[in-house]
Amino acid sequence: MKKLIVTVIILFIGVNSYSQEFDLGVKAGINFSNVYGLDKLNLEYTEGIVVGVFAGVKFSDRIGLQVDALYSEQGAKFTSSGSGKFDLTYLNVPVVLKYYLVDDQPLYIQVGPQVGFLINDDLRTVIDNSSVNAAGNDTDIAAVMGMGYDFPYGIRLEGRFNLGITSITDYQLESGRHKYISLTIGYSFL
Repeated sequence: MKKLIVTVIILFIGVNSYSQEFDLGVKAGINFSNVYGLDKLNLEYTEGIVVGVFAGVKFSDRIGLQVDALYSEQGAKFTSSGSGKFDLTYLNVPVVLKYYLVDDQPLYIQVGPQVGFLINDDLRTVIDNSSVNAAGNDTDIAAVMGMGYDFPYGIRLEGRFNLGITSITDYQLESGRHKYISLTIGYSFL
């Protein structure tokens, strides 16, 4: 974790000397999350909060890079056919490449990887009348894609779709992965 933070700081210091703009701010919003790959559990989307900070650089009128550090509540809820819960909390660190659709315009698309570090997990379920308690994996890797719009006075709206690549649990019989939509509003100080 320390190596990742040091690497990101060095990246921004080095890149900032060649960039036109530096961006720093806060964001907050809501996640609509579920777990795919566990079809027999009949899971539904659940809501959670997402809050954190972001930093970015803009290399040209159309290309930029943004790194976030986000407290993120994710998981799924069960339908009436099952019982239990999937409540997971992560420190997510997405690194997204931003592409502005028109020169000097505020609408952009973004894509990149995300690493999530598990903060808290509550994974309990009943499958075929037997109780299963599983521990969440310490890290979660996901792909991120989305859109955003930079309003005047530093206001920013973003919508992202996150699709898990790694399994969320160490439970060998099932391999569930995150999928969620994140909607945030942010404020850039710079």
